[in-house]
Amino acid sequence: MGDLFFYYLAAIILIFYNAMHSYSILYCEVFTFIHYI
Repeated sequence: MGDLFFYYLAAIILIFYNAMHSYSILYCEVFTFIHYI
């Protein structure tokens, strides 16, 4: 049970980190595009 919980928690952290990284890149691209206009 403990190992399963650890893997579940690690998966959530990994997905959350990837999502935040993708959003930060998207935000930078949108900001640059708006600034260019």
